[in-house]
Amino acid sequence: MATVVELKPAQRPTRTPARPLTMAQIKDAQTAAELRGQRVTLRDGKVAGLLLILHPTGRSSWRFEHRPAGRDPVTGKRPSSRYVGIGDLQSHNVAHARSSAAKLKTQAIAGRDPAAERRQARVEQTAATTTLADVFEIYERTRLTELRAGKDAAGAIRQVFKQLLKMPIKDVSRVDIARCVAHCADRGAKVRANRSLAYFKPLMRWALEYGYIETDPARDVRKPTKEKARDRVLSVGEVRAILRAADADTFPFRHIVNVLAFTAVRRAEAAGMRVEEIDLDEGVWRMPASRSKAGVAVNVPLSVPALAAIADAMHVNPIERGVLLSLDPSSPFDGFSKAKRRLDERCGIHDWRLHDLRTAFATAAADSGVAIEVVDKALNHVAASTMSAVRRAYMRSDLFEQRRAALELWADQLVGA
Repeated sequence: MATVVELKPAQRPTRTPARPLTMAQIKDAQTAAELRGQRVTLRDGKVAGLLLILHPTGRSSWRFEHRPAGRDPVTGKRPSSRYVGIGDLQSHNVAHARSSAAKLKTQAIAGRDPAAERRQARVEQTAATTTLADVFEIYERTRLTELRAGKDAAGAIRQVFKQLLKMPIKDVSRVDIARCVAHCADRGAKVRANRSLAYFKPLMRWALEYGYIETDPARDVRKPTKEKARDRVLSVGEVRAILRAADADTFPFRHIVNVLAFTAVRRAEAAGMRVEEIDLDEGVWRMPASRSKAGVAVNVPLSVPALAAIADAMHVNPIERGVLLSLDPSSPFDGFSKAKRRLDERCGIHDWRLHDLRTAFATAAADSGVAIEVVDKALNHVAASTMSAVRRAYMRSDLFEQRRAALELWADQLVGA
């Protein structure tokens, strides 16, 4: 005969009510946590929601657990439990922890959310003490280092917006930004003001995206100057006059002007030239990718006048390593504004920039029949428009000898009668 088994409904296990915590109980639990190597959680039976977390390392923390009232209007579910930190055993004994937890419980019963309030207070405190410099440091490390023009952007922001860096980022206003840009433009650096603003705006958009600010104060700031394409081309005679005037200047500016004129490199690249990059025997300057604006290493051919200027700089500044064309071997020359004004007074030529020496070379080289792709390579342009996509992909020659010939031809024109 089959045995009839009576099925009883499953019963939930009864939960033993938590006892009021005592120091003896806490010491025993701490010992158990250290022996087992596991975290132990104790609940207080006197104030519901008060927890003590004991770690095997000996660290402890009091917490108050509560669940906000109501339900989610979309899902209909109750909110999950929230936790508010109170302190540890060193700062709060049992009685002190109960007192703090009781206050938090009163707030929760009244409909407040202590955990959310604490979180908001931390956000406000962080916003009040986080400066623009703090955010810029993170932005530079995580974003600008990935960009080819990252160094230029960092330098422009530090110089033009120097007054704002010490301010809390939440206090930086549209007026503050506009004033910095206008001040730069009023000093005559109108194009630099435009460029600096173009570098600064992505910083503030990044800060908005990552929650450092609620609104972007730079969004509606306009460039102070409407730029026009420059059609200024220095003639060979004007470049000669500039070189004669530069020779009357002192180290290192006169050497920098000669390097710029005879190599057609960029100003920052010349100012950062290092002794160990120069090979006088081979007549080449091996510029690393880290200092090339194009982001690729380049061998710059040195004509006879360029070699003479560099050799003279080595004689005046006999160092074995470091920045050659600078009074400080650890940093590039940075006195271009004053030195350029002196040069303008000596040569009598105005409305020109040091960058125009590159344009003068490119124009003269093209007029002399030098292939455009050779000129582009000499200027260290990336993905030059003078080449088709196929040629850019497969033509890997750096055209060194062709560039050397072009620069020698340019040097002959400058030193000729």
